[in-house]
Parts: sequence; C-alpha cells; structure tokens
Amino acid sequence: MRRPRKGIVWIITATCAGLLAGGAAWGGTITGFQLLDSSNGSLSGNEISIATGEANNDDFTGTGTDNPNRVTIEKAFTSIGYLDVMFSVQDSDGVTEYFFSETVANQSGSPWTDYHIELWVYDSQGNLVPSSDFDFLDFNTGSSGADPDPVPTSGAFLDLTHGGNEILWENGELADAETATFTFSIDVPDGVNAFVLRQRPSVTVVPEPASMLLLGTGLAGLAGVLRKRRKSMG
Repeated sequence: MRRPRKGIVWIITATCAGLLAGGAAWGGTITGFQLLDSSNGSLSGNEISIATGEANNDDFTGTGTDNPNRVTIEKAFTSIGYLDVMFSVQDSDGVTEYFFSETVANQSGSPWTDYHIELWVYDSQGNLVPSSDFDFLDFNTGSSGADPDPVPTSGAFLDLTHGGNEILWENGELADAETATFTFSIDVPDGVNAFVLRQRPSVTVVPEPASMLLLGTGLAGLAGVLRKRRKSMG
C-alpha cells in the first residue's frame, strides 16, 4: 500500500542486504520474535511460526489465506492487560505483506467485551511509541480495485473498527476458558528494524454485591438527611 521514504542510510543498507542475498530484491522481512512481558499471559503451543515465501509482495491480490508470507500465533491471557510481542525486521528494499492468524485463549477469569490490536515502534531514543502514518508500518485496511487487502476476521466479535495502526473488535464476548481466532494483514516496510504487536482485551466491570449494598446504604442515608433538613426548614 503506502511506500516508505528511503534516506541515504536505508538505501546503503538495502544495497548491502541485496548483495548479501545474491542480488535479490527483498522487502522488509520478519526474522524473529520475542515476548516482552509475560505478566499478563504467555505464548503457548508452538508459540509463533513465521514463513516468508515471497518477500516484497506489497499489494498482494489474492485472499489472505493465499499469502505465502504468514505468521501464526498461539497466546493465552491470564489476566486483563496487554501482551507485547516484538518482531525483528530485516531492512531491505520494499514492503512485504504478512497474513497473521492468531488463536487467543481467555484464561483471565473474566469474559471479554472487546479486543484491541495495535502496532507500536521504537523511536530514535529507543522508547516504545504508537505507530504512525509516517513509519509506513500499517494494517491493511481493505481497499478495492487492484489492491483488495483482506479484511480482518474475528471468531468472537461482530463489529470492526479497522485503522492503519489499530484494530478494535466489539459487540461480542469471549467467555473465560474459551478461545477465538483473529486474522489480519500487516505491511512491513523498509526502515523499521523492529515493531511490537500489542494486544489487549477489555471487560465490563460489574459491581460486586457488597459494593452494591454499600452504595444502597449510602443513598438511603443521604435521603434520610435530606428529609430531616426539609422538616427542619418547614
């Protein structure tokens, strides 16, 4: 989709990478991964499988499942929070489109009411910041014509808000101890040495019975005070 701007540094790097690869022109490709924080969950099963069968295939015109560049993830949330998976990228000369397929398990003890998928990058100081339009890393947003990017899918939610840097799923529920599959595509460009895929569920907080009792007692007491004041004023 969007083409990255290339500075002199990136052109030199891309040229060197092409020479090392035997002169082949490669798009930005994913070379590895790392779970940054396991406090809210873990990778499970076979963790993550990465296959790059046809680099530099931006504007891939087949269906998402036909894409030769695939990332398969299995993960489990043990609490409500976010999981960050960092993907390292080989800089080169182009944009590679990856099709992601995830199996996500809810082991948090609470039903989920929505699910967020976000792209983050590292700035020049090494700080993790949200991805923007200027880094050219983005979710494919499903245009028409010659670039029919695959629309994300969800096995648990119906409503999709699909942006270049964030996907939000709503109108549904993923109950505790259940799993769901999510799919989406990402354009991986030159100039991004690493990016982070951040995912986080949300829940609707229901007040506990004890809290409701305290609230009711407080309201009743307030009503009594107001009645006494009216009587004294009358």
